[in-house]
Amino acid sequence: MKLVDRLAQCREPFIVKNTDSGNLSRLNGAAEFASRVRTHNGPVSAENFKNWVDEVKAATGIKGKELFHPVRIALTGAHSGPDFDKTLPLIEDGSMLGLGIPSVCERIEQFVGV
Repeated sequence: MKLVDRLAQCREPFIVKNTDSGNLSRLNGAAEFASRVRTHNGPVSAENFKNWVDEVKAATGIKGKELFHPVRIALTGAHSGPDFDKTLPLIEDGSMLGLGIPSVCERIEQFVGV
């Protein structure tokens, strides 16, 4: 399933129903973020995440809600929640328990259809 289709299924205020420039920038931000994740090995730290966000902001000019909402949905399936610096360690620790909980990288890859 394509990223556009996955975003369209989310119950979000930014549901992708057309290709206006705002929706395209959100997709570009998610794709840029995914490209950073694909090159990473091992658990994702809050510092890794912050660096990726800063790189995506610099590369695309996308910031704030337009960047964070697609990423949050990819990671948690929710449009709001705790700060990423609190969420990321929980996701990564959970992924190491052998219970089939996907890591941060696996979640992003599944979301963008890698």
